[in-house]
Amino acid sequence: QKHDFQMLLRNLTKIIVLCLSAVHIASEVPLNFSSSLTYLDLSSTGMHGKLPDHVFEIPNMQALVLGSNENLTGILPKFNSSISSLEVLDLSFTNLFGELPVSIGSLKSLNSLILFGCQFSGSLPESIGNLSKLTDLILGSNKFVGQIPRSISNFVWLKTLDLSGNRFPGPIPDSFNNLQKLTSLSLFSNPLVGPLPPSVVNLTGLVELDIRFTSLSGPLPSNASGLQNLVSLLLTHSFL
Repeated sequence: QKHDFQMLLRNLTKIIVLCLSAVHIASEVPLNFSSSLTYLDLSSTGMHGKLPDHVFEIPNMQALVLGSNENLTGILPKFNSSISSLEVLDLSFTNLFGELPVSIGSLKSLNSLILFGCQFSGSLPESIGNLSKLTDLILGSNKFVGQIPRSISNFVWLKTLDLSGNRFPGPIPDSFNNLQKLTSLSLFSNPLVGPLPPSVVNLTGLVELDIRFTSLSGPLPSNASGLQNLVSLLLTHSFL
């Protein structure tokens, strides 16, 4: 089956879109993708082994979706301008590990970065703030540490921010004033301390706020009544 897949790709030299999601291929990630590819979806295919760097070097790639391949491992390479067209990167529920490279900030067309349920660690680089077109930043259930970068203030188009299930210590930076399109903010299960910053409760479009299992403390800010669209507010096991 692995051989058949490799032969298939060898003949698809002009293919632009390749979507094989949920097809049981159970192969290592191939080395011979068409340079014409703009959309590659190999999610839930049983891909395993080390993710090769060349996958991130396909020049016109706009969407790279490799999620739900739990035996796919490796680290992210140093990114360069060759994939500046990338808009969607989904590596969720894989066994990828290591730190996010500072060069992640060069992916300036990115609007969805989905790394939920992996083994990533280290601090988030301030350069992540260069991804000013992001609408979804989903980094939950990893091993990230260090302060939440203040450069998140650049995410003016962001709708979903999920940093849950990591090891971010507090305090939460008061850097949310520009995130007026944010509808979902999940920070639960982090060792966050200090108060809930006023800029969080100034997010008038927020629908979901989850800060369970943190060490946040003190009263809610006086402008909390500004959360007029809030549907879900989860505060369990905090010191607010």
